[in-house]
Amino acid sequence: MRMYTRKDVVDWLNDWRFIMTHYIVAHTRIHAAGTNIRGRERIKTQTQNNLRHTMNRVSRDIVGNNICKRNPHTLAPAIIATIEGNRESILESKTVHINMLIGNLPPNKRNPMKLLETFKYNWHLKCGQSDDVWIEQFDLSKKLNFYITKEDLKPGHLSDCPLYESMRLPSTPLYVD
Repeated sequence: MRMYTRKDVVDWLNDWRFIMTHYIVAHTRIHAAGTNIRGRERIKTQTQNNLRHTMNRVSRDIVGNNICKRNPHTLAPAIIATIEGNRESILESKTVHINMLIGNLPPNKRNPMKLLETFKYNWHLKCGQSDDVWIEQFDLSKKLNFYITKEDLKPGHLSDCPLYESMRLPSTPLYVD
């Protein structure tokens, strides 16, 4: 079995950046400072589950529940997510947070303020996470190298920063500009 390197993953994700439209940063209520390895794994799992739940609800609100379930490879929002701040060396004042690219959104649902409102409602009120969430348009000219691997401690190896289980990349995205 081939061992994938950081470059392999970044190259693969860079091939998908053309469908991304927005960049979201969503803070949790969790501080990783002073936790052991098992605690950090629990934090990652909990954050990943909250993100998956939030994005399922956001998808339902944006596209429609039945339509998205019937055609997920075409209509589901594309998501690339990483987790930050889940290291023992992080300051106590820093919270664990998600960096996320989202795309494949219908043109009439790309208003950043409406998307922020929908995401924040589900992230903060439904999942009990922090209301410290912000959104901006994604600049397609940027490569994802720094974004995906900025908390890598061993160059050339994959860290646990990408949330692979929460990523969604539709095979035939409908809403590509």
